[in-house]
Amino acid sequence: MADFPLYPLLQLEPSRGRGLSEQALRFIAVQGLRANVVQQAEDIQTLLALVAAGIGVALLPQSIAFIAPAGVDILPLSGEQTQWQVGLAWDPQRPDALRDNFVQGVTSSPPASQWSV
Repeated sequence: MADFPLYPLLQLEPSRGRGLSEQALRFIAVQGLRANVVQQAEDIQTLLALVAAGIGVALLPQSIAFIAPAGVDILPLSGEQTQWQVGLAWDPQRPDALRDNFVQGVTSSPPASQWSV
């Protein structure tokens, strides 16, 4: 990671993914590094295409492994700044047995702190 400031950083436009952009910058700061943002894009697929073209590196959700172009290496990161806090929202006024079963299953699962994303 010591060489990280030398790499051009590609980032999602904050207006398109404020949480992801801020999380990436927090991760970089916690590591004691400086971000060298050279380009921003409006979607993750464009960022992956730029990475594949050799334009730079990007901090993205690990789930991009399912859509990453051939030749793009994915390095899993760890630490508090690499995790999202997520919640579940639904309208309890609308009857939906499938949804209710899902909500019951999710709420009876282990605490989210034991999940990995």
